[in-house]
Amino acid sequence: MSDAARFDRDLGAWVMSRYDDVLAALKEPGFVQTGESGPVDAAAQFRTRADVLAALPIAKLDGWQTRIAPITDDVLDSIAGGPPGRSRR
Repeated sequence: MSDAARFDRDLGAWVMSRYDDVLAALKEPGFVQTGESGPVDAAAQFRTRADVLAALPIAKLDGWQTRIAPITDDVLDSIAGGPPGRSRR
């Protein structure tokens, strides 16, 4: 099973491995991604987020999640050495 979201002091960043945690973070308007060169342009990220949400309605994303989640779970289980086909949720 995936670990809960946690803040890694050595990395200075949140570490998330569960789909629901990542989804919640990506929906949070105050969430700012960083990279090797530091924080990204928050205004540009906000515009991009708005463009993506406009192009991909939630209903469509929910349908994709329903189809993709079992496949993703099997891949993650195979990486972790767990039995395929069990639900992670």
